Amino acid sequence: MKIKVKDVAALAKVSATTASLVLNQKPCRVSEETKERIFRIYEELRYQQENYGIFQGFKKVNCIGLIVPEHENPFFLSLAEQIVERAEEKGYTVFLCYAGKTFESLKNIIECFIGKNMDGVLLIPPETIDKEGIRLIKSLQTSGMPLVLVDRAVYSVFCDFVTSDNKYGGKCATEYLIACGHEKIGIIMGGGSTYTADKRLEGYKEALAKHKIVWEERYIYRGIYAPESGYAGAEALRKQGVTAIFATNDLIAKGIYQYAEESGLQIGKDLSVVGYDDTKLCEFLEPPLASMEQNIFSMAETAVDLMLKQIKEEDHPTPAQNFYYTPILHKRASVGKQEFR
Repeated sequence: MKIKVKDVAALAKVSATTASLVLNQKPCRVSEETKERIFRIYEELRYQQENYGIFQGFKKVNCIGLIVPEHENPFFLSLAEQIVERAEEKGYTVFLCYAGKTFESLKNIIECFIGKNMDGVLLIPPETIDKEGIRLIKSLQTSGMPLVLVDRAVYSVFCDFVTSDNKYGGKCATEYLIACGHEKIGIIMGGGSTYTADKRLEGYKEALAKHKIVWEERYIYRGIYAPESGYAGAEALRKQGVTAIFATNDLIAKGIYQYAEESGLQIGKDLSVVGYDDTKLCEFLEPPLASMEQNIFSMAETAVDLMLKQIKEEDHPTPAQNFYYTPILHKRASVGKQEFR
């Protein structure tokens, strides 16, 4: 089948006359950039036409896009692995992309997924997201593509959402430290103003209030979900006299351990620590880190199932739903009893 000039013109966003003049190498007042674009589109169409027969025998592949904010966080890696496994069980291939910390990277991924006509997108939002980022995520919904948010909610974006009960997790971790006799309990936050960070802080404050301990701003250190915040936060909080720290993820706890080692402090004796996520890192730290385990398997299973439900009910979508899974505390030697209250 012959390639039509009007098809080339439409894709190149020029008139059919201009496309014809360029392709026939006739004199015309067209920039070199436009000429290159027209020739490139023509070659792409020719390639597709020549290879059409090859691809005809291929079956349609069901594809879901998965956007993860970073690859350094072992929790996200584990969650992504479970999502991929569940999707494959259901006959879907997952395209996993790491958005990093820049808006431009997230923008490119979303535009790519829309352009490649993915069946749907599972998104773990980045730590920081501004109004432009929110508009970008909403553009997915506007395009009609099914969207499920995992782990972190996004303000004013309403869609299916799967997460852990982060408020309960923060409360449980803090109450464990209180039960061990600690009153001067610090918290090192990551994630800026992300949903998970805010909810874990709420749980921390609620636990203190329940036990009639007044929370103080000086016991709250705001950083990122990374070891450097754990180190800097532990240093700052120790100056305030804290005897225990709730680290809002295990990477932060790793930084606390580094600070303790360099300061001659013994974790579990001089300073108690509870982490969050219960990643493999907990067993490698010495002493092993007490941490809140999120139900990764159930979160991944539900996220994929919600996505497939949206895909199948494209014409008659059901109202968006929120799913919360209860985290579990694993007690380990990183927490010791405070004898004098």
